[in-house]
Formats: sequence, structure tokens, C-alpha cells
Amino acid sequence: MADIRLSILKYMEYLDETVNSKEMAVTPKFAETPLELLENNGDRELSVLSKIWAPTVCGGLGFIAVITGNWFTRRPYFSGIQKHIIASLGFAGIGKVIDDYRSQYLADRDAIFRHYIQLHPEDFPPYERKKVCRCLGALDSYSLNCKFILVK
Repeated sequence: MADIRLSILKYMEYLDETVNSKEMAVTPKFAETPLELLENNGDRELSVLSKIWAPTVCGGLGFIAVITGNWFTRRPYFSGIQKHIIASLGFAGIGKVIDDYRSQYLADRDAIFRHYIQLHPEDFPPYERKKVCRCLGALDSYSLNCKFILVK
């Protein structure tokens, strides 16, 4: 068991050296300070779904609201299709406004956090990098002992 543990640790150190020597493909840079967490250098982009999520959901709610109104007044579900179109577009516009407001609010909040971190750097020390091979160093041969129950 000690041989297995030793080989695992050596393999993890090899992987760590390989990553540090930049022989592998380029990966996203990990933040080393709390200030870097709040910076976007163009490496993070919104997905297509996140851009259209709020207008789509709100437009769908507007469409369902008109169908529900028709159901309560005992009319066919899709009667007055112009109401469906107007409500869907109106609610989608409201969803876009809400999404823009949310984005602006989050940007302002991040700016406040960034400013506070710049004013008080002593409260936010740089992150210590923890390597996987160091975490596995705490394992002993007993924890690597695997017992299997075979059922015939």
C-alpha cells in the first residue's frame, strides 16, 4: 500500500510540474488576489442563454397570462391572437429592462467591493495555492486500503 501511495504522490507532483512548465494547453488564469476575482479582462463572456433568459421567461409569462385570461372568461385559448403577441412583446421588454437593471446593479456592487479592497488591502491577503499532492500527503496506507465484497 505504501508503494501505491508513493506512486500517486509522484504522479501528482509530475502533473504539477507539467502544469507549471506550461507544456499543456493554455487554461484560464486563477485569481491570486481577491482583487483579481472582481476583474474581467475579457476572458469571461456571457452565454447565449444568459443573454436571452429574462426576456424569454417574461415573454412566456405574458403569453400564459393572456391564455389564463381567456380561460377565466371561457373563451378559446388562442382567441384574440393580437393580445398574445402584444402581451408577449410587452412582457419581454419588461424582462429586458429588469435584466439590464440587474446587470447594472451587480456592476455597481462589484465596483464598491473593488474600491473597498483597494482601500483596505491588509484585510485581503493573497491566496495561498494549495496543491493536490500536498493534500494527498495526509493520507496514510490505511485510508488507501480498499476492501471489496464479492458476491457469487
